[in-house]
Amino acid sequence: MASVEERNKASIVRFYDEIINQGKVAVVDELMEPNFVHYGETLFPRIEGSAAIKAGVQGVINAYPDGHTTVEGLVAEGDTVVCLLSWRGTQRGPFMGIAPTGKVSTWRGISTYRFNAEGRIIERWANMDVMGQLRDLGVIPEIGPNGN
Repeated sequence: MASVEERNKASIVRFYDEIINQGKVAVVDELMEPNFVHYGETLFPRIEGSAAIKAGVQGVINAYPDGHTTVEGLVAEGDTVVCLLSWRGTQRGPFMGIAPTGKVSTWRGISTYRFNAEGRIIERWANMDVMGQLRDLGVIPEIGPNGN
């Protein structure tokens, strides 16, 4: 029998593979509590509930149909899993009010997930390189080594 940590890590791999990369938003209902809460950064500071998560995933897929997240590493202890992620996609649709650019953007990030006793995700704290993504899209300027 797998440990709680191994079970939770497998759920995170499934979350990114099936929901984020394949767009199977119905899997949200299997892996996450309906009152799931995401605590994030500038672009997605707080998202509550499975319906909002599904809409957010669909919005990113519409903007970046070739978007792909890679889980680079996982660490688990008790009810918590921390993962190192990288992402890459070409903006083909509107994203956060930004018209399609056709540009490739990337980010790396760290997300921390907390699970309930039944093995469902109840919280996520996410930190991604949003500034790099916005720079890739041409929304903010490149800043040189001297700050200009």
